[in-house]
Amino acid sequence: MTASNVATIHSVPTPQEVLEQGEQIQQKAQPQPQPTAAVTAVPAQTSRSSPTSGLKVFWTFFVIALIIGPTVAGYVLQWKTWDIEDWALGVYGVVMLAFFLLQILFCTINRCQVASRRRNRDGASQGIRTGLLVVGYREDPVLFRQCLHSVKNLQYSNLTNFMVVVDGNEQPDSVMGTIFTEVFAANVPLIITIDFRPDAVNPSDLKMQSLVAEIQAERRPICILQPHAGKRHALYTGFQMLLAQGCEAVVVTDSDTSLDVNSVQELAATLEDPKVGAATGNVRVWNTESLIAFLTSLRYWYAFNIERGAQSFWGCVLCVSGPLGIYRGSTLNQIMNDWVKQTFFGVPCTFGDDRHLTNLVLRTGQKVKYTHLASCFTETPATLSRWITQQTRWCKSFHREFFLNVQWFHKQSIWMGGELTYHAMFPYFFMYSVLRILYTGSVWQLTLAMFCLAASTTLKSIYALIVSGNFGFLLFPLYGPLYIIGLIPAKLWAFLTLWDISWGTSARGEKPGLASRVWTTIKYLFAPTIWLGVLCAGVVYNFYRADWTVTFREQWGLIAVAGYFAALFVLYGIGRVTGLIKNSTLKEALPK
Repeated sequence: MTASNVATIHSVPTPQEVLEQGEQIQQKAQPQPQPTAAVTAVPAQTSRSSPTSGLKVFWTFFVIALIIGPTVAGYVLQWKTWDIEDWALGVYGVVMLAFFLLQILFCTINRCQVASRRRNRDGASQGIRTGLLVVGYREDPVLFRQCLHSVKNLQYSNLTNFMVVVDGNEQPDSVMGTIFTEVFAANVPLIITIDFRPDAVNPSDLKMQSLVAEIQAERRPICILQPHAGKRHALYTGFQMLLAQGCEAVVVTDSDTSLDVNSVQELAATLEDPKVGAATGNVRVWNTESLIAFLTSLRYWYAFNIERGAQSFWGCVLCVSGPLGIYRGSTLNQIMNDWVKQTFFGVPCTFGDDRHLTNLVLRTGQKVKYTHLASCFTETPATLSRWITQQTRWCKSFHREFFLNVQWFHKQSIWMGGELTYHAMFPYFFMYSVLRILYTGSVWQLTLAMFCLAASTTLKSIYALIVSGNFGFLLFPLYGPLYIIGLIPAKLWAFLTLWDISWGTSARGEKPGLASRVWTTIKYLFAPTIWLGVLCAGVVYNFYRADWTVTFREQWGLIAVAGYFAALFVLYGIGRVTGLIKNSTLKEALPK
């Protein structure tokens, strides 16, 4: 069977064609792995309990309880470590401050370790044999084309295979196949359309074996179009095919993501440690045309360089990000069958695939790392409604995976258990604190709460400025109000609607009807709208109860804190007008 470099899409070969191609394959010089060995996933290993493992389980939960217990008790009972006039620091505040400082310490050490390993890397080492997988569904043509061009510019000598899996095989989906063919025309790409999903058939099925036989010896870029079922199933197909081609590791990315030239090389370097099963890199945002998108781009930096950096020090990164991650092939063979068949209360899971896949790697006891030297650019929601929808979806996957994480806290460091418990509890403590201050506290307590919010975000801004040299991080305190108004209610709504598996947003190429758009907007903005009303009513009530004739410091305190945030808004506006904060476009922002 001959390949074509045009956008003509063909189906899986017949058995006779497979035999004919098999004769051609045998003439190729390099040996290839057997299809059955690569296609059949290995069941996850289950170990029997032992006295040692039982002791570790007990010790892990004992230490977590030792930390969390006094924190909760101190919060409820209002224990204070020191109290000077109206300034006080409670046990809860001490724990939160210590947690932040430890995060800074661990992420800084991890950053230095990553840089040191790069300096001491053996230049003669070829690195692990790696395949690159891009998945997408009716992607924006400009973004997808840019993604493919960034793939062509990658620099890693042992990147042997490249594959795109399109989550759809209908006529609108063929646009991605056409773009793929145009970009890789010089490489004579192979495009295949199949009418089945590899996860839905037996590995010994004739159609599956035919597909494997066709691509097994291929080194050309391959694009597979399969029936639409969701990103998880497209990823599974890519994993199976790349492993069948003999890849020892698979780098995954999205069709709207642009990769840095060294991203694959740096990710592959993390797997030089045999204890590491997966790793992720620094995901950056290119579209900063709105305030929400700009603040999210800053938030991404903290999420990766501080939070994941600290987790990486302990080898327990909690989520390998979808736009940029690498998985060891032997690890995928152990876990990907369990992963693709995940259900929650009997319902198949449609999102959170990256977090669950990471979770299963952690379950094996392997490490998951983060390297800031591997980076990419991706898109983030630019409107409030899409941002809240995205955050609600992510929060749902966090809540769902937390119940699973608890079962193997003992297989990883205590840091993982402590941080997960912190993230699970903090939003609700924070929500309670806000309501208590607004409806039972004084104006001075409200002022102090706003001051603490400004101070904590400013400390993070200073650290980010020192590390990155980007003065835009000084505007990060503006993310605080966005967190309170949008993300806090999204977390609660996500927990209350875990049963809802809808994605919430449509593909860029799709135009849902008016009724669908209205219902989606109402569903995801309902909780934030109610919460905003409660906040506004609380502020009015707090001010109404205050005796403004004797609250001189409260007045000036409020003016000072409100003035600080107002000044940041002004600086943001000046940055936009002067061009210091760029209103990025597709052509300007993405790396060439």
